[in-house]
Amino acid sequence: MRLYKLMRGIIKISFVIFMFTSNQSLYSQYEGLDSNRRQIKAALKQKDSFADNSINLKEMRFSGLDFSVFGNGSTYQLELAPYTGYQFNERLYLAGGISGSVITMPTNTGSGLISTNIAAFGFLRIPVNSFFLDAEYRIQNSVTSYEPRTREWFGTSIIGIGYLNEDNFGSYILLGVALNPKYYFSSPLGPFIYRFGFRF
Repeated sequence: MRLYKLMRGIIKISFVIFMFTSNQSLYSQYEGLDSNRRQIKAALKQKDSFADNSINLKEMRFSGLDFSVFGNGSTYQLELAPYTGYQFNERLYLAGGISGSVITMPTNTGSGLISTNIAAFGFLRIPVNSFFLDAEYRIQNSVTSYEPRTREWFGTSIIGIGYLNEDNFGSYILLGVALNPKYYFSSPLGPFIYRFGFRF
């Protein structure tokens, strides 16, 4: 009888200890799940915050067109140069594009001479109020000598300054100078450059 009572007491005590320890472990497990949830929420919040502060390249993108028209009664030139690029905080513009031009000029024999130029270019423009500084580099294929007539690829740097009219569809005018003497043969203005343009 005593043994029976002793066994019942041990069982009761064991049951109480089991219930107490199991409640603590279950509570600890719940805390762990809750902690994981908090970590996941914090990670999502950080991810959303990063997305809010990330750079949207689509909003920074812009396109434009440079063109020049020249004529003095005997020599004519037409150049078109579309481009696309990115603007950074309205303080820096980087872009690249292609250019094509046609030049007609008289010769000693009385017949007209037609010359074409093609080029790829990239430029950096820095706005200063309504003006901007322009630094360009282009790779061009054009005539570099007329006697004998010679064409070749060459590179040239171009530096210039422009004026931007924001009120008139983002139009501007650019004046510059090419630093490679080979460019002089491809333009009726020699080393000097003037272009009109629109920025979209």
